[in-house]
Amino acid sequence: GGGGGGGGGTPTSFSTYIKDVSKGGMASLDINDEDVPYLTGLSFTANQEIYSSMLSITDYDKKPWSSMAEPGGSVYRYFKVKYNKDNYVQNASLDFRVNRSWLETNDISQDTVRMHRYTTDWTELDTRFIKEDDSWAYFRAETPGFSYFSITGESDSGYTPSTGEEGGTTPPEEGEPGVTTTTTTTLPPTVVTLEPPTVQPPTTTPPETPPPEEGGKRPWILWAVIVLVFVIAIVVFVKYMRE
Repeated sequence: GGGGGGGGGTPTSFSTYIKDVSKGGMASLDINDEDVPYLTGLSFTANQEIYSSMLSITDYDKKPWSSMAEPGGSVYRYFKVKYNKDNYVQNASLDFRVNRSWLETNDISQDTVRMHRYTTDWTELDTRFIKEDDSWAYFRAETPGFSYFSITGESDSGYTPSTGEEGGTTPPEEGEPGVTTTTTTTLPPTVVTLEPPTVQPPTTTPPETPPPEEGGKRPWILWAVIVLVFVIAIVVFVKYMRE
Protein backbone atom coordinates (compact mmCIF):
# COMPACT_ATOMS: atom_id res chain seq x y z
CA GLY A 1 0.00 0.00 0.00
CA GLY A 2 0.95 3.66 -0.17
CA GLY A 3 2.31 5.97 2.51
CA GLY A 4 0.41 8.67 4.32
CA GLY A 5 2.60 11.51 5.44
CA GLY A 6 5.96 12.60 6.77
CA GLY A 7 9.25 10.85 6.45
CA GLY A 8 11.28 9.73 3.51
CA GLY A 9 14.09 7.26 3.19
CA THR A 10 15.34 8.29 6.65
CA PRO A 11 13.14 8.08 9.77
CA THR A 12 12.05 11.41 11.19
CA SER A 13 11.02 12.05 14.76
CA PHE A 14 10.20 14.60 17.38
CA SER A 15 10.40 14.56 21.17
CA THR A 16 8.52 16.33 23.91
CA TYR A 17 8.43 16.52 27.69
CA ILE A 18 5.35 15.44 29.57
CA LYS A 19 4.56 17.28 32.77
CA ASP A 20 4.45 15.52 36.11
CA VAL A 21 1.56 13.09 36.42
CA SER A 22 0.13 11.94 39.75
CA LYS A 23 -0.68 8.29 40.39
CA GLY A 24 -4.04 7.56 38.81
CA GLY A 25 -3.91 10.84 36.88
CA MET A 26 -4.22 11.19 33.11
CA ALA A 27 -1.60 12.66 30.79
CA SER A 28 -2.91 14.10 27.53
CA LEU A 29 -0.85 15.37 24.62
CA ASP A 30 -2.08 17.20 21.53
CA ILE A 31 0.16 16.39 18.57
CA ASN A 32 0.56 18.85 15.72
CA ASP A 33 3.86 18.09 14.05
CA GLU A 34 4.65 18.01 10.35
CA ASP A 35 6.85 14.92 10.77
CA VAL A 36 3.87 12.88 11.98
CA PRO A 37 0.83 14.59 10.45
CA TYR A 38 -1.28 11.43 10.86
CA LEU A 39 -1.05 11.53 14.70
CA THR A 40 -3.25 14.09 16.44
CA GLY A 41 -3.16 13.11 20.12
CA LEU A 42 -2.04 10.73 22.81
CA SER A 43 -3.22 10.02 26.35
CA PHE A 44 -2.64 7.52 29.15
CA THR A 45 -3.26 6.93 32.83
CA ALA A 46 -0.28 6.72 35.20
CA ASN A 47 -0.18 3.74 37.54
CA GLN A 48 2.64 5.44 39.51
CA GLU A 49 3.62 9.04 40.11
CA ILE A 50 5.71 10.31 37.17
CA TYR A 51 8.26 13.12 37.15
CA SER A 52 10.20 14.70 34.27
CA SER A 53 9.41 12.19 31.53
CA MET A 54 10.31 12.28 27.86
CA LEU A 55 8.27 10.93 24.93
CA SER A 56 9.39 10.64 21.31
CA ILE A 57 7.63 9.60 18.11
CA THR A 58 9.53 8.31 15.08
CA ASP A 59 7.98 8.06 11.63
CA TYR A 60 8.88 5.38 9.06
CA ASP A 61 7.78 5.28 5.44
CA LYS A 62 8.45 1.53 5.33
CA LYS A 63 9.02 -1.34 7.77
CA PRO A 64 11.46 -0.29 10.50
CA TRP A 65 13.60 -3.34 9.70
CA SER A 66 13.52 -5.81 6.85
CA SER A 67 12.78 -8.97 8.84
CA MET A 68 9.71 -7.49 10.52
CA ALA A 69 6.52 -9.37 9.61
CA GLU A 70 3.87 -7.65 7.51
CA PRO A 71 0.86 -6.43 9.55
CA GLY A 72 -1.58 -7.43 6.81
CA GLY A 73 -3.63 -5.27 4.46
CA SER A 74 -2.44 -2.03 2.91
CA VAL A 75 -0.09 -0.10 5.19
CA TYR A 76 -0.68 3.61 5.56
CA ARG A 77 2.17 4.31 7.98
CA TYR A 78 4.66 2.81 10.42
CA PHE A 79 5.78 4.68 13.52
CA LYS A 80 7.23 4.15 16.97
CA VAL A 81 6.30 5.73 20.28
CA LYS A 82 9.08 5.62 22.88
CA TYR A 83 8.46 6.71 26.45
CA ASN A 84 11.05 6.48 29.22
CA LYS A 85 8.32 5.70 31.79
CA ASP A 86 6.52 3.07 29.72
CA ASN A 87 6.18 0.74 32.72
CA TYR A 88 4.01 3.39 34.40
CA VAL A 89 1.53 3.53 31.50
CA GLN A 90 -1.94 2.00 31.42
CA ASN A 91 -5.13 2.63 29.44
CA ALA A 92 -3.27 4.46 26.68
CA SER A 93 -4.89 5.72 23.49
CA LEU A 94 -3.60 7.15 20.22
CA ASP A 95 -5.62 9.54 18.10
CA PHE A 96 -4.78 9.44 14.39
CA ARG A 97 -6.13 10.33 11.00
CA VAL A 98 -5.92 8.89 7.49
CA ASN A 99 -5.95 10.97 4.35
CA ARG A 100 -9.20 10.38 2.45
CA SER A 101 -7.36 10.53 -0.86
CA TRP A 102 -5.31 7.48 0.22
CA LEU A 103 -8.49 5.60 1.10
CA GLU A 104 -10.05 6.40 -2.26
CA THR A 105 -6.93 5.68 -4.31
CA ASN A 106 -6.48 2.26 -2.69
CA ASP A 107 -10.21 1.45 -2.67
CA ILE A 108 -10.18 1.12 1.12
CA SER A 109 -13.24 1.51 3.32
CA GLN A 110 -12.68 3.61 6.42
CA ASP A 111 -14.52 0.88 8.38
CA THR A 112 -11.51 -1.38 7.87
CA VAL A 113 -8.86 1.03 9.12
CA ARG A 114 -6.98 -0.44 12.07
CA MET A 115 -3.93 0.28 14.18
CA HIS A 116 -1.57 -2.57 15.13
CA ARG A 117 1.08 -2.78 17.85
CA TYR A 118 4.31 -4.74 17.50
CA THR A 119 6.24 -6.53 20.27
CA THR A 120 7.35 -9.89 18.85
CA ASP A 121 4.51 -9.90 16.31
CA TRP A 122 1.66 -7.64 15.27
CA THR A 123 -1.43 -7.36 17.48
CA GLU A 124 -4.54 -5.60 16.22
CA LEU A 125 -5.70 -2.85 18.58
CA ASP A 126 -9.24 -1.81 19.35
CA THR A 127 -9.74 0.96 16.79
CA ARG A 128 -12.84 3.06 16.25
CA PHE A 129 -13.88 5.75 13.82
CA ILE A 130 -14.39 9.20 15.42
CA LYS A 131 -15.28 11.66 12.67
CA GLU A 132 -14.36 12.85 9.18
CA ASP A 133 -13.97 16.04 7.18
CA ASP A 134 -13.23 16.79 3.54
CA SER A 135 -9.58 15.72 3.82
CA TRP A 136 -9.27 13.28 6.72
CA ALA A 137 -10.94 10.39 8.53
CA TYR A 138 -10.23 10.44 12.27
CA PHE A 139 -9.77 7.39 14.55
CA ARG A 140 -8.79 6.38 18.08
CA ALA A 141 -6.93 3.19 19.06
CA GLU A 142 -6.55 1.76 22.56
CA THR A 143 -3.17 0.25 23.45
CA PRO A 144 -1.72 -1.42 26.58
CA GLY A 145 1.61 0.34 26.06
CA PHE A 146 3.93 1.94 23.56
CA SER A 147 6.14 0.29 20.94
CA TYR A 148 6.13 0.09 17.13
CA PHE A 149 2.78 0.69 15.41
CA SER A 150 1.25 0.45 11.96
CA ILE A 151 -1.92 1.91 10.44
CA THR A 152 -3.57 -0.34 7.86
CA GLY A 153 -6.73 -0.75 5.83
CA GLU A 154 -8.42 -3.36 3.66
CA SER A 155 -9.93 -2.94 0.24
CA ASP A 156 -13.72 -3.13 -0.17
CA SER A 157 -13.32 -6.57 -1.74
CA GLY A 158 -13.04 -8.09 1.73
CA TYR A 159 -11.56 -7.51 5.18
CA THR A 160 -9.71 -10.11 7.20
CA PRO A 161 -8.39 -8.95 10.59
CA SER A 162 -4.71 -9.57 11.23
CA THR A 163 -4.38 -12.61 13.48
CA GLY A 164 -0.67 -12.38 14.21
CA GLU A 165 -0.10 -15.94 12.89
CA GLU A 166 2.42 -14.95 10.26
CA GLY A 167 5.25 -15.09 12.76
CA GLY A 168 7.42 -12.16 13.58
CA THR A 169 10.80 -11.20 14.88
CA THR A 170 12.02 -9.46 17.96
CA PRO A 171 12.95 -5.78 17.39
CA PRO A 172 16.52 -5.57 16.08
CA GLU A 173 19.62 -5.02 18.13
CA GLU A 174 21.45 -1.73 18.15
CA GLY A 175 23.11 -0.99 14.84
CA GLU A 176 20.27 -2.09 12.52
CA PRO A 177 20.09 0.56 9.75
CA GLY A 178 17.27 3.04 10.08
CA VAL A 179 16.30 1.94 13.58
CA THR A 180 16.81 3.96 16.73
CA THR A 181 17.46 1.73 19.73
CA THR A 182 18.29 2.34 23.34
CA THR A 183 21.01 0.37 25.08
CA THR A 184 20.14 -0.52 28.64
CA THR A 185 22.93 -1.58 30.95
CA THR A 186 21.70 -4.10 33.47
CA LEU A 187 23.89 -4.56 36.50
CA PRO A 188 24.23 -8.15 37.69
CA PRO A 189 22.31 -8.83 40.86
CA THR A 190 24.22 -8.73 44.10
CA VAL A 191 24.26 -12.21 45.63
CA VAL A 192 24.38 -12.30 49.39
CA THR A 193 25.41 -15.67 50.85
CA LEU A 194 24.03 -16.29 54.28
CA GLU A 195 26.15 -18.67 56.35
CA PRO A 196 24.62 -20.52 59.29
CA PRO A 197 25.67 -19.11 62.64
CA THR A 198 28.57 -20.90 64.38
CA VAL A 199 27.31 -22.79 67.39
CA GLN A 200 29.86 -22.89 70.23
CA PRO A 201 29.71 -26.01 72.43
CA PRO A 202 28.59 -25.25 75.93
CA THR A 203 31.44 -24.56 78.33
CA THR A 204 31.51 -27.06 81.22
CA THR A 205 32.85 -25.63 84.45
CA PRO A 206 34.26 -28.35 86.72
CA PRO A 207 32.63 -28.38 90.13
CA GLU A 208 34.63 -26.63 92.79
CA THR A 209 36.15 -28.85 95.49
CA PRO A 210 35.06 -27.46 98.82
CA PRO A 211 37.84 -26.78 101.27
CA PRO A 212 38.21 -29.36 104.00
CA GLU A 213 36.09 -28.68 106.95
CA GLU A 214 37.72 -27.36 110.07
CA GLY A 215 36.46 -30.46 111.83
CA GLY A 216 39.10 -32.48 110.00
CA LYS A 217 41.90 -30.84 112.04
CA ARG A 218 40.26 -31.29 115.48
CA PRO A 219 41.37 -34.96 116.17
CA TRP A 220 45.06 -34.02 115.84
CA ILE A 221 44.68 -31.08 118.21
CA LEU A 222 42.88 -33.27 120.73
CA TRP A 223 45.64 -35.91 120.68
CA ALA A 224 48.30 -33.22 121.06
CA VAL A 225 46.56 -31.85 124.12
CA ILE A 226 46.26 -35.33 125.64
CA VAL A 227 49.96 -36.06 125.07
CA LEU A 228 50.93 -32.70 126.52
CA VAL A 229 48.84 -33.29 129.65
CA PHE A 230 50.33 -36.78 130.03
CA VAL A 231 53.89 -35.43 129.75
CA ILE A 232 53.18 -32.72 132.31
CA ALA A 233 51.69 -35.29 134.66
CA ILE A 234 54.78 -37.48 134.42
CA VAL A 235 57.10 -34.54 135.07
CA VAL A 236 55.10 -33.50 138.08
CA PHE A 237 55.02 -37.09 139.43
CA VAL A 238 58.78 -37.57 139.06
CA LYS A 239 59.47 -34.26 140.79
CA TYR A 240 57.16 -35.20 143.63
CA MET A 241 58.84 -38.53 144.20
CA ARG A 242 62.26 -36.97 144.44
CA GLU A 243 61.19 -34.70 147.17
